[in-house]
Amino acid sequence: MLFRSAYGPGTYAALSGELAAQFLGYIHGEAVGTPGVALPSTLLGSTRREHVDALGRSLISQQQEAFSRIYRTAVEPGHYAKGICCLSADAIALAHLFRELGAAVVGYEEDATNVHVPMRVAFQRGAARQYGGAWINYASGNFGDNCNYFTQQPVVPRGAPAWFHSKYAITDGVSITWYRKLYYLNYLSGAAAVFWEQGLGNQWMLPGPGSHPVQLSPFGRATVDFLQFVERLPDRGQPLTPIALLLSYGHAYDRVNYHCKMLGVFEESPADVELRELFNVCWHPSGVVEGLPAAPDVQSMPGGIYGNIFDVLVDRPARADAVFRYPVVWAAGDVAFPPPWPEVLKDYLHRGGTLVLNVEVAAELPAELLGLRVQGDAATAEAWSPDGTHWHAATPYEVRRVELAGATPLAWAAEGIPLATRHAVAEGTVLVILVPRGVGLDERAHPVLPWLMNGLTKGLLPIEVVADGNPPRGQVMYQVNRTRDGYLVLLINNLGVDKTPNGVARVDRRLAVEAEIRTTLPLTECTEYTLPERLPVHAEGGRHSIRLSIPAGELRVLYLTSVPP
Repeated sequence: MLFRSAYGPGTYAALSGELAAQFLGYIHGEAVGTPGVALPSTLLGSTRREHVDALGRSLISQQQEAFSRIYRTAVEPGHYAKGICCLSADAIALAHLFRELGAAVVGYEEDATNVHVPMRVAFQRGAARQYGGAWINYASGNFGDNCNYFTQQPVVPRGAPAWFHSKYAITDGVSITWYRKLYYLNYLSGAAAVFWEQGLGNQWMLPGPGSHPVQLSPFGRATVDFLQFVERLPDRGQPLTPIALLLSYGHAYDRVNYHCKMLGVFEESPADVELRELFNVCWHPSGVVEGLPAAPDVQSMPGGIYGNIFDVLVDRPARADAVFRYPVVWAAGDVAFPPPWPEVLKDYLHRGGTLVLNVEVAAELPAELLGLRVQGDAATAEAWSPDGTHWHAATPYEVRRVELAGATPLAWAAEGIPLATRHAVAEGTVLVILVPRGVGLDERAHPVLPWLMNGLTKGLLPIEVVADGNPPRGQVMYQVNRTRDGYLVLLINNLGVDKTPNGVARVDRRLAVEAEIRTTLPLTECTEYTLPERLPVHAEGGRHSIRLSIPAGELRVLYLTSVPP
């Protein structure tokens, strides 16, 4: 913060007083606070929950001291809430803690080396919905360590002088398609703002060689394209996310970090393995594309087969009522259910909710909610069956033995040994997975996880997306929003753009996706708003459909108007 020391007390008095309502806060780019505020390098408690609780107190104390030095006056601890932390590493590990500490706005950084934007959005959006407030995207044009500024003279010796792309060299950095798609994805996912890490430096360029007027850079043109889209769109609506993933508030999980440890201090635990494998199921084929050659459009924006339908919540008892907004709650990792959780979950089930539990945490809840009693021993199996008749080979896995007390088996590990159970509680349902952590002895997801997810998601959205004549297999990312007069569908084709950190983007235009939107809703019209154009609605047998082609690396936004029920 650049101002004379004498101005500090008055500036703080204004920002915390008469200007407080207008002052949104301080952007902490890739940081947990202002300079000097940092995560500890040692354990602060014997458990992750204790560590996270102590970490929260430490961050408030560190930030209070830092603000007091900056403003040359005593700053109240509550001023911490004006910080807008925009982490890259550990963004999902701390998304909910920042809210717990009072932050009204939290962000996450994404560059092309940071995998899995949909998962990171699910954490930010879930935290904002559970606690209230807003979330933002801290946008970076990086790929590798190549920031995109448009200059005539690169700052590295390799490459020819160029005005067209990057301050590193003419071919460095991300593709423009990736940069453009992030705008649409974040905005339609619910982001309140996009903050440019590079400021205006990558939005404008001075063409050359020679003397020419300043003009928009390729990134700047993508920005204008997006802003014009926002002006045209009648309503972005609210993202439909019918499944909540409920985690421990001390989960500390983020595999993108600087120390190969959770929050820099915790070794990977069985709960971390469970979360990794569950997320790989939720956003399949994200775990597959992570192993492909790195490219901006591949790892950071995987086209999950279920769509962007997930929010992440934590088990803070004071925030338990957030589960009532979700038809399905999948509890995972080291989630715990102290009071008032048992009563909240009972109420949730009586209202018709579906609760999915792993056997590791199910034992914390009353047997009448589970319909079973967990026994002490486990069996090992190498096959499984969804009906007790047709059997499938599997990597060896353990399955906990249970005594059924009202629940019925959904799948089998062996004859007489249930693999998953279903129990009706009033209007609701409890599903229990009896494979500890949901993983086999190879620490990979047991096949029962995707099998259950397939069943849970069938018909869960009012809109069905078809890609190339079949359910999506990862070639298209999609999201459905509820608008004031219908629905919005975002479709992103992340195939066909191959961009290395230092190479020219190669586009395979054969990888267009032929998409179809199907619904039983009584649609009246469909407008595609990126071009824009009106698309015909086909009606047949009580179903409506819209067909369109999405070119390689492109996106489409469909606004569907329906007749009120």
